[in-house]
Amino acid sequence: AVVSPLGARAFRVELPREEDGAAVLLAAVAPSAALAAALERGGMLVLRRLRDSREGACDAAARRPVMTLPPSVDPCFGHDPRVAGLVILQDFVTPAEQDALLSQVFGGNGAPWEPPVHRKQPKNRRVQHFGYKFDYGIRRCDPQQPLGPLPDWLTAVRARIDASVQLALSHSRPSPAPPIWEADQLTVNEYLPGQGIPPHVDTHSAFFDGIASLSLGCHSVMRFAAEGDKSRFADVLLPPRSLAIMTGPARYSFTHNIVQRKNDVIAGELRPRGVRVSLTWRMIRRAKECPACICPQLCDLADPGGGSLAS
Repeated sequence: AVVSPLGARAFRVELPREEDGAAVLLAAVAPSAALAAALERGGMLVLRRLRDSREGACDAAARRPVMTLPPSVDPCFGHDPRVAGLVILQDFVTPAEQDALLSQVFGGNGAPWEPPVHRKQPKNRRVQHFGYKFDYGIRRCDPQQPLGPLPDWLTAVRARIDASVQLALSHSRPSPAPPIWEADQLTVNEYLPGQGIPPHVDTHSAFFDGIASLSLGCHSVMRFAAEGDKSRFADVLLPPRSLAIMTGPARYSFTHNIVQRKNDVIAGELRPRGVRVSLTWRMIRRAKECPACICPQLCDLADPGGGSLAS
């Protein structure tokens, strides 16, 4: 085995798989200085003791689990060439604006926290809805049941998001987007460390082209899979204060999800997740339609029982 440092309290362990000799990467997080020193001396001893620990033949320190190392994610800002129609805008809001938004989200803004109420959603997750409530059972909003206009504390950032989505749509494929894109529905999601969201595409017939998600508080890594094919995916870093805009193929032809884990590897460094809040902005359709759909495989009208699930 080859052991090399990976951050302050983690190590990269490379060892051959017995059946085919291929390299396997593991990350062992050091629970103590003693184990860290042992890892530095050599991985074979530690790995052997971890194996023996299943037989009760070692001390508590060596019984710490070996974690599978998540794939390393490198930042990519602007248009991501791996996911057509995806734009990541770094530092979209200032630190002061982020603090003000989080203060409203957690300080009593008039919208109650509630569970997303869907069997595929992680337990203990919380969401807030503004403009229109997203129904996780039918995977859409009822345009006849508005919650009221978006609150004033969102006005400034909403105007910039509207303009940014409009600009992104102008560079995307010709799409059934409205002449002027204006967000009228917002879902606030809270993600605790270890929480994620299953693969899904925002319901084609429920929202216009153009979905925007503002990340606050902590980073996340979003996985995009072409036509839902798990073997063809790209992991995309969403830094805190960044805005992700999905148009065209990114909106309709890729599922996206967040893997449930407590750490990510970013540019080769192991980083723990903190509490993240996402503000996902959409423009709802009044009619249930998806004109000129570019991906029937993921369209709710082509497959009414499909896996669309708005985040």
